[in-house]
Amino acid sequence: MFDVPPPDPSIMQTTQILGLSRRKIYRLVEAGQLVSYVLGGKRRVSLASIKFYIDQCRVAGSQLSIPPVTGKRKPGRPRKHPKPVPGAAE
Repeated sequence: MFDVPPPDPSIMQTTQILGLSRRKIYRLVEAGQLVSYVLGGKRRVSLASIKFYIDQCRVAGSQLSIPPVTGKRKPGRPRKHPKPVPGAAE
């Protein structure tokens, strides 16, 4: 009788769709990369914005050689306080 589209996914469903943490989803919403709204006391994320975000994250073949940007230290970077080596003269 009525053609009702399925509701947009909740935050928890969005974490399962994207494979990201709940906090990361909230950060994406705060940054405006995902569009959300509250309906019936539940925050929902627009399915169109999820699809757009996935499209923005796609990489072309030439970009595969570029390492992903992370917040971790680069390999080989010295520590601020190096650990003492046993048996080394001080």
